[in-house]
Amino acid sequence: MDGKLPLDHPPTDAHFEALKNNISAGYTRDVYWLRFSLRRAADAPTEWWLEIVPAFLDHVDLYEPAGDGYIIRRGGDRIPLGARDVEHKNIVFRLDLADNAPHTYYIRVQTTSTMSLRAALWQPERFFSHSNREYWLFGAFFGAWGIMVLVNLLFFGWLRTQGYAYYCAYLFFDGLGMLSGMGFAGQYLLPNNPLLADYLMGSMICCAIFAVSWMFIALLDLPRHYPRMTKFIKALAVLSLAGIPVVLSGQYSLIAGTLYLFSLVIGVTSLVMAFSLAVQGNRPARWIFYAFSAHLIGVGAITLRNLGFLPTGILADYMVTATTLVHLVLINIGIAVRFKEAVDTRQQAQEIALQAANEIELAQTQQRFAAMIAHELRNPLATIDICLDTLYQLHGEAPQEVFPRYHKIDRARKRISHLIDNFLTSERIKEGRLTLSACGVDLRHMLTDIVDCAQGQSQRHRLRVYAEERLQFITADPELLRIAIDNLVDNAIKYSPVGSDIRLEAVSVEEGVLLTVTDQGRGIPAHDIPLLFEAHYRGTAQGTGAGLGLYLVRQIVELHGGSVNVQSSSGGGSKFTLLLPAWIASSRD
Repeated sequence: MDGKLPLDHPPTDAHFEALKNNISAGYTRDVYWLRFSLRRAADAPTEWWLEIVPAFLDHVDLYEPAGDGYIIRRGGDRIPLGARDVEHKNIVFRLDLADNAPHTYYIRVQTTSTMSLRAALWQPERFFSHSNREYWLFGAFFGAWGIMVLVNLLFFGWLRTQGYAYYCAYLFFDGLGMLSGMGFAGQYLLPNNPLLADYLMGSMICCAIFAVSWMFIALLDLPRHYPRMTKFIKALAVLSLAGIPVVLSGQYSLIAGTLYLFSLVIGVTSLVMAFSLAVQGNRPARWIFYAFSAHLIGVGAITLRNLGFLPTGILADYMVTATTLVHLVLINIGIAVRFKEAVDTRQQAQEIALQAANEIELAQTQQRFAAMIAHELRNPLATIDICLDTLYQLHGEAPQEVFPRYHKIDRARKRISHLIDNFLTSERIKEGRLTLSACGVDLRHMLTDIVDCAQGQSQRHRLRVYAEERLQFITADPELLRIAIDNLVDNAIKYSPVGSDIRLEAVSVEEGVLLTVTDQGRGIPAHDIPLLFEAHYRGTAQGTGAGLGLYLVRQIVELHGGSVNVQSSSGGGSKFTLLLPAWIASSRD
């Protein structure tokens, strides 16, 4: 019947109608009455057991006529285990058919859960045999479930991926919800607190929806791929979690249908996005799609049953269990694939790091060796310098034809000394030890001395200096500034034709001091200019040297707070300009 009569005892026969299927009425507050009659065959046993499932029905009372009244036996998940007719996870009543006369029984059903019901009549021995097989199967099922929680916790501890943490939370909450919905929580966990066991199911459903939502968001990286849909899923997840107070107030039936719809919407939406990412080559998304597609079939079946759209039956009752087993197998394969990828990635990273460390160590060893050689070369160069000075002083007694040889030795010594200065300065830059030791510098004298030394090395070029008198003294690091200017002059000589002019000019400007080195060489191709000041870059000209000169120029000038640029064109000469800031200029008092 439809449950609209305010009944506290079985109604009259006129209110009943024959059932064609099991009851599947969705979420309703109506009271349902069922009537059935049994008549024992002459050779049949007298004791029979009536099993009513599912276990989450709140109140299922059996009315047996006795004289002018009824013997009432209470059942349902609101009844403590010890007060039930049979201590079992499902609702079971003993029926005594002592004679061959018809026996009529009435069942009153009222629940805040879905109004789904099917009944089966058993002989006790067959019931125990069936129940034992069912318990073994569910034991294996929940054992696998627990192993999956532990495995994913281990993966989370190893990989530190939030998706695994949310998946563990989902498995935990969903597992507790299934334990409660199947009656195991009321039988084993909370046998004396049936109300708490009943509330556990609704609360765990809310938590499971929240956890699986965030799992999809984390594992699929939805904020990066689908930011708008991510906000939508988060909103549904928060609303699902907000249903816990409603469950604890005893009004679960008001939100149960909405929660299942939320679960379906989140599941379908996430699977569509997982499929889209899988098509794009995202392997984790592919396995998530496979695993949760199977799980969604079971969730969809149980949702349709709970909402009254699918008849109650063994297929609907166990669909979630069956599809969840498929889900666990597929997700385990996906986790294994993900774990292998993570191991491979970590191993590759370790190999790359080891290779990089070896390369760094080798480079450092080479640098230390080169630095040692450079320092050791200074002593013989100093000896050569002293010997050349002595030879020049004794020039009166030496044949005139030996002087060009002395000049050649001197140019080679200065060239080696210049290379050593460049190398040691570049090493100081790499190690972060390049600092300014500023003092007053006679710029005119420095430029003149640089030109005199360079002219002595290359008498085939004409070097000229033009500097304003008031810029005679500036504040700078004399050693570093000389290295920078030496490199510009050395490049100008190296790439300029014989007999051409090289001009050094220093003038005062509003921003500070402008120092230019201009040559009439072959120029620099346009595609070389952006990389010209990089370390070890030698350009297409392929001149001699280590490619450190212009790199050091930029580093030294920038250390002084200035800048350097070049103007050049292929075949049209080059002009390098150093701008030293205003603070560097000073007057000599």
